[in-house]
Amino acid sequence: MINPRKVRLMTKLAIYEKHEGQEDISNGKYYRSDYVRMKVLITILAVTLGYALVLLLGIVYNSEFLLDQALVLNYSLIGKKLLGGYLIILFVHIVITIIGYSIHYSRSRERLARFYKMLGKLKKMEEQEMHQRELEEDRED
Repeated sequence: MINPRKVRLMTKLAIYEKHEGQEDISNGKYYRSDYVRMKVLITILAVTLGYALVLLLGIVYNSEFLLDQALVLNYSLIGKKLLGGYLIILFVHIVITIIGYSIHYSRSRERLARFYKMLGKLKKMEEQEMHQRELEEDRED
């Protein structure tokens, strides 16, 4: 006999696993600090690469001006401004990353806890069915 509660529970579990479950399970392998630290490192690399590309694009775009003014430019001031801009952009992105991925990790853990709770219910249902089958077999003998 088909148990409709068990079918609904299995359907919910399958839908969860198909959608966000794979990501949640892989995120569950990490501690929060390790997960956030990994995302911060990825952010640092992405911001650095993006800043370097934008800086290179700016240099190429203004190459004629830079070549004309090469002897009179204050390179230390330009370097300080570029470094300051980079650090500000990097700091903002790191803060956003820490907050965003901490929230993301917490929600992921909550969903994963509900998933494991539903798995526990499913296991209890299976055990009850097995126990009931054993009792029915014993009555038949």
